[in-house]
Amino acid sequence: GQTERVDTSFRPVFIGTYSQSFMLEDSISSEGSGGLGGVSVRVQGEGRADVSNQIKVDTKKSGSRTMDFEVSESEIQIPATRIGKRRSVGININNPSNQLVRIKCKCEVMGNSGSIPNLSIPLSSVQIKPHASVTLPVRFQPREVGEVRAVVKLQAIGRAEVLVDIIAKGVQDTPIATET
Repeated sequence: GQTERVDTSFRPVFIGTYSQSFMLEDSISSEGSGGLGGVSVRVQGEGRADVSNQIKVDTKKSGSRTMDFEVSESEIQIPATRIGKRRSVGININNPSNQLVRIKCKCEVMGNSGSIPNLSIPLSSVQIKPHASVTLPVRFQPREVGEVRAVVKLQAIGRAEVLVDIIAKGVQDTPIATET
């Protein structure tokens, strides 16, 4: 078979263990193989504190009772997905405070005229324990060829909304050659 290299980059935003599962799908299968589906790969990394700058961070945060949260990225690109297949990516949400944070989650698909959105999140709210993080799954199931954009809105009570842009693309299913 032919080998392809997939590069992943890791830039931690906060301390802790990160993990992300990727579904690697063969976009155009070689003749006669009929599309072998895909392989699931899990990548894990750990973010550590830079000791030199930790003192400054602590003095700022220790006395505060803010219930803020952080997301690992403000834009997520979902790899091209064949019509009828389903793919999930995760938004990593971190709670750096020492209080439990409850976050409301909403996914709004741009220009969605149909009744069932092809981009969705399974949860309407998440609770994150102090100094912990959760991964909010975003599901994509294209029903037509083309780009789909959505905004995931995350909001803790009494705080400004945090928006994460989602960009996904539906591609044509590769026809399987039928023998006569």
